[in-house]
Amino acid sequence: MRRTDFYYEAEPGDRMGFPPKYAESLIYQFYKKYQDEHQKKHPSKGLALEKRWDEFKAKSEKAQAEIAATKAAGQGVPAPKQKQEEEEEKEPQVYEVIDEPVKNTAPKTIPPPQASSDKARLGSDV
Repeated sequence: MRRTDFYYEAEPGDRMGFPPKYAESLIYQFYKKYQDEHQKKHPSKGLALEKRWDEFKAKSEKAQAEIAATKAAGQGVPAPKQKQEEEEEKEPQVYEVIDEPVKNTAPKTIPPPQASSDKARLGSDV
């Protein structure tokens, strides 16, 4: 079996490829097998995890809306708030990305190697 067999839909009697949808079902069977093994070792965190993700998304959207509102008002990025209620359970901070060029700190020229030291190191035949 070649790797291209998964992408080639075989006609009846072809020696290469799989019938339509057969390759996907083959891969899905392996996916489900290892997903089930993982679920046995590491049970799902259920609704508690979904709730934490929903809270995280809501806080992120609120912060993005606040940044957009301050930009629209022409005030720039809002200053960080002073420890408001212990930072509201350590909520993640969202920062604005500023597209500024990075200053080049590399030297403008690289000095050429010294010829005399190369000859001495490599021998007199050079």
